[in-house]
Amino acid sequence: MRRIGRFFLWVFTTIGILTAATLVSVGIWFALVDDDAPELPERMILSLDLNKGVTEKKSGSPFGFLARGAGPVSIRDFLMALEKAETDDRVAGLAVRLGSTGVSLAQAQELRDAIAKFRKSGKSAIAYATSFASSRGATVEYYLATAFDTVWMQPSGELAITGISLEIPFAAEALEKVGVKAKLRQRQEFKSAPETFMRRSLSKPARQNLQSVVDTWLAQIVDGIAKGRNIPAATARRAIDTSPLLAQEARARGLVDTLGYWPAFVAAVQEKAGGKKNLVNLKPYIAEGGLPNSEGPTVALIHGVGPIVSEKPKSSPFDDRSYLAADDMEAAIVKAVNDKNIKAILLRLDSPGGSYVASDTVWHAVIRARELGKPVIVSMGSTAASGGYFIAMAADVIVAQPGTLTGSIGVYGGKFVTEGLWEKLGVNWQDVHAGKNATMWSPFQDYPEGAEARLDAQMDFIYRDFTGKVAERRKFDDKQIDAVARGRIWTGARALNAGLVDRLGGLTEAVAATKEALELAPDASVQLQEFPRRKMPLERLLEFVSGGTENMSVAVVDMLGLGGLFSDALKDRLGPFVGDLDLLRPPVGRLQLRPIRLRY
Repeated sequence: MRRIGRFFLWVFTTIGILTAATLVSVGIWFALVDDDAPELPERMILSLDLNKGVTEKKSGSPFGFLARGAGPVSIRDFLMALEKAETDDRVAGLAVRLGSTGVSLAQAQELRDAIAKFRKSGKSAIAYATSFASSRGATVEYYLATAFDTVWMQPSGELAITGISLEIPFAAEALEKVGVKAKLRQRQEFKSAPETFMRRSLSKPARQNLQSVVDTWLAQIVDGIAKGRNIPAATARRAIDTSPLLAQEARARGLVDTLGYWPAFVAAVQEKAGGKKNLVNLKPYIAEGGLPNSEGPTVALIHGVGPIVSEKPKSSPFDDRSYLAADDMEAAIVKAVNDKNIKAILLRLDSPGGSYVASDTVWHAVIRARELGKPVIVSMGSTAASGGYFIAMAADVIVAQPGTLTGSIGVYGGKFVTEGLWEKLGVNWQDVHAGKNATMWSPFQDYPEGAEARLDAQMDFIYRDFTGKVAERRKFDDKQIDAVARGRIWTGARALNAGLVDRLGGLTEAVAATKEALELAPDASVQLQEFPRRKMPLERLLEFVSGGTENMSVAVVDMLGLGGLFSDALKDRLGPFVGDLDLLRPPVGRLQLRPIRLRY
């Protein structure tokens, strides 16, 4: 009876928590909606703390809208705000705090392009960092900082631009010791994700491919630092090879401009702005309206962010993790195609890949859109590899940043056999089955006779389908497709030379490509309309509460932070090479993640 009582107490407590959260959200939402946007001063400097984070798209969390100026900024908002500010006589400059933004190289390049364009309008841009420390991301953080005309750093800080490294664990021996066999296959030799579990060191093809990635990235960073600080490339490379540097050393080498503490920086910016009230956060400036790409022919902007799955996993409105769900994205594309007001489709992809079937579903939707007369342009974010490239290749034009990770044209699949582990634990699994291959995906026993041949047949078909579609879309002959495929990972810059992408740039360049597809003048305006419409926080809460106690238990787990406990712990080790185009998503025993640690 006590157990039953505790169960109902837990259920009612869950309902109470969500009901209270809903009511509070409703009250705050209406309070914010009724609150008029503040009147902005006639002279101002825009301010932004990028250390709060950068996102591909706005948060859908019910509490995300409460952050106002404190939350992460979406890349699109940043770009639109700076483009508006270029011709806004009220705006004198931009002041940004950074140092631990966590941006990828491709994101940094997109932000740098926007800042450079803003500065060309005759306005200043000033950055502050407590330190460019030796933690993950310092090299790219400083690369981003060099887009500003003035860089401040705290006197006790350091400039640890030590370069880029990839650290990959190899667990074959550990798995062997605990009685686990990694029964994995790959197509082809550069599709090296399974090596983590099957080898004790990098294979020659994997090392060659990954080395080319880090070499290209570092070359781009050196070039950016040299141009941003107006120093020779050799000097920039020497600074990297002799880092970490003390703050005084960094200033002596011309790598930073001013050493000072945050209050002094704020005072200097306020003086330049003409007063404390003239320092305006970017978000109220965006809320004022008058943003670019808000009028003219309508273009559907569809985001595809996260691992590719057929359907988005059940989650609560408090869980803001992103998935590229094929059913949602296909529906968005179909809706855009059927809307006569939509003249073109702009896909913003940031995905490491995922399910083959799901990727193919979206690929077909893109092909169908083009056949029905809607131009489709793809803008790649940090990563559009494997399944992400599978989708992208269907578009009319592919735009990528030089540092974008793409390609990875290949497939891997298989399972882990844990039979030996259970024997060590004294557990003996038995099964009753009907059908020769019914236990094919069971992790508790090896493949039945002949099943591995079926796995090979599936993988061969997927690889032929992938490479065949790339060859057709990119007009490659057999020799050319073999040279770009086999699982090779490409940076955007190298992918351009290889013929896998069409142009370098970010969302702004993709908009320009969309105008060209619509035969519009370069200075013409288009209206970007998000598809599907982003649900309001209240809509998400009410929709979820109506789902019953099952949904509510998921919500409590997410509210307590348990839903992302393991994924968050792994986040720093997963890096950019996860979610490769996998094999048909078998129900059990499937390899999902490739642990890898990226430091730059």
